[in-house]
Amino acid sequence: MHTDLLPQPQEPIFIEKLDDSMTRAALSPDECDQVRKARRRRIWGFVGWFFLFLFVGFFLWGMVAALVGMAVMKFIPEEYLITISQFAIVIVLGLVLWATVNRLLARLRPFNRDLAEGQKEIKRMRISDKFASNVQVTSSGWRVTSRRGQYYYVVINDRNYGIDYEIYQKISKTQPVAIHFAPRSKVVLKIEF
Repeated sequence: MHTDLLPQPQEPIFIEKLDDSMTRAALSPDECDQVRKARRRRIWGFVGWFFLFLFVGFFLWGMVAALVGMAVMKFIPEEYLITISQFAIVIVLGLVLWATVNRLLARLRPFNRDLAEGQKEIKRMRISDKFASNVQVTSSGWRVTSRRGQYYYVVINDRNYGIDYEIYQKISKTQPVAIHFAPRSKVVLKIEF
């Protein structure tokens, strides 16, 4: 058998220059864990919002179903009401389950592609601002006020990144930085100052 006709495995791309400010490199095992952790946070956030929506949706749907049922009961014989209502419940629950699974898979696809490709992008930028605040901005956008102390941030490309106090003291505005992130999910893996 001729081995030169078989496709040869390609070496992974360790560093590839994309343009002047961006390069591509292989993900380290720790960075893969960071992407997996972000994926788990996305799953649990989705599950929490889904159950909240499910609770409110069933409450509202039950009210509407009761009102429609009272209006329809005049026109449909009683022996068919249970069968029709069971059929409607199965159809609605099936559609909700199908839409939910598709939405969850679509939200996880960027994380899975990043892990499958095993690549990260390193973009070189400049710090546009730095500030300290007693308000913590979480990744989901919630703002939490703290009485205990300060939170330190740098603004890079109109986005806030939390940093340690030691780094906050050392850096200056307009200092160049390198941001390591997963290209599809946009998970920030590391910021080099």
